[in-house]
Amino acid sequence: MSLFSEQLRGLIQERGLKIYAFAAGCGTDRTLIHKILKGDRLPADRSVVEKFASVLLLDPKETERLMQNYKIARMGERVYARRRAVSEFFANVDPPTPCEEEPLVPQDHPRRILSGGTVYGKLEVNYLVKTVLEEEASRGNGRIQVLAQPEYPFLLEQLALVGIRHRDLCIQHIICLENSLKEKNSIYNLNCLRSIMPIIAAGCKYSPWYYYDSVGSHFGNTCVMPYLILTRSLAVTISSDGSCAAVFDAPEYRELYRRVFNGLLEKSSSLTEVFHHPLEQTEYYIRMCAGYEYVEYDFMPDPCLLFFADREMFLRYLSPELAADKAFLKSIPAYFKHTLGAQRMRNIKSVYFSDTGLRRFLSVGRITEIPDEYYTPLSLPDRYLLLRRMYEAALKGDYHPVLIDSKKLKISENLCTYLFRGGAACFVYAAPGRDYTVFSVTEKSIFSALQDFFSYLPESGNTFSEKETLSFLKNVLESGTFAEEV
Repeated sequence: MSLFSEQLRGLIQERGLKIYAFAAGCGTDRTLIHKILKGDRLPADRSVVEKFASVLLLDPKETERLMQNYKIARMGERVYARRRAVSEFFANVDPPTPCEEEPLVPQDHPRRILSGGTVYGKLEVNYLVKTVLEEEASRGNGRIQVLAQPEYPFLLEQLALVGIRHRDLCIQHIICLENSLKEKNSIYNLNCLRSIMPIIAAGCKYSPWYYYDSVGSHFGNTCVMPYLILTRSLAVTISSDGSCAAVFDAPEYRELYRRVFNGLLEKSSSLTEVFHHPLEQTEYYIRMCAGYEYVEYDFMPDPCLLFFADREMFLRYLSPELAADKAFLKSIPAYFKHTLGAQRMRNIKSVYFSDTGLRRFLSVGRITEIPDEYYTPLSLPDRYLLLRRMYEAALKGDYHPVLIDSKKLKISENLCTYLFRGGAACFVYAAPGRDYTVFSVTEKSIFSALQDFFSYLPESGNTFSEKETLSFLKNVLESGTFAEEV
């Protein structure tokens, strides 16, 4: 018997209903209800579960729990956990603004970097970490090498902070990913990606690398001091629980730990490629489209409208700085040819977008996947022109926009995701106050989790149907729903 059948049986009994009365109220055969309650059958789809909830007069929390148990029973706990982790990744990828206040330390704590020795206590270790990172970054063209996991969020947060303040800072970060494709491991690896998002978007020269191992054993009891920070003047090792640290300033010890780090780096693979300059980003898109068959899924706040902007419109809104950049202008024809071709548009299975994202585009004339400083806002007529072109392509079956139900699925308003057939996910991150950043991930467990999630979305109940999406777009075009907000 599943959790779903147990919960349903309990709810029926709590309300004092007979099985035949419940079945009659649901318009369902009594024999089928008996099989569902025994765990031998499942409802055909979520609409049946919604009918159960309506007949039982469930409140929103009870309904949510019943639907959750139904999903677990249908797809299995592990698959459900993985899909939920991906959903939470997109909902929570924007980190809260880190507090820049110094961590509290005892008043008698020496407020300086130790020249060598040991530090005890989590507050003291945190202060040491903050001070070591800031001192190196402040020296100009700083260089930090670090071994760190999501289990020590303070260290990752401080890396993001110094990266924001010091754009010339170079950070090499090696992270350990779980070494199998088990569901729980793909969830851990996805959370690793989420934990470094603030550093990726900080705007510094950040280079994350990964290797596979058993994280539980490698960063648990079998490794005494698994965290490592290397600067030009210090080596700092930290315990797995962040409660103690050792500081080394002697050249021979710094060289020892640097060799250990570089040896591990040679065995690691690049987790992301990060690009900040317009020309780098354009060339990167061209390489991705040349290296992979096509984009399977788009997942973003506003629907991907670049397919419907011709070259004349593109150049008309270009910023004066980019319009004067000969190298960038030279790359435009190849960009249109390789990334915005009609066949590539037709190959996309689904373009997921939110009503909030579309509202923002029509209100301000900004496309999330393009940095604001690259172009001037589109005029209101051109905003609706792009939307109409997209709608007409969808009617012909050449384009497949899918509206996300924002009441059921929360997504970041600052992240665009493109899943390339063949094994690569490309992200565009444009959070307010952060550098516009383009990066890609090819790690297998993360890619597989994303691919499964996007293919599952149409049956998840978290999106509207193709017919409903087209009706929504038609209504926006005919009524000018968002025009009044401009």
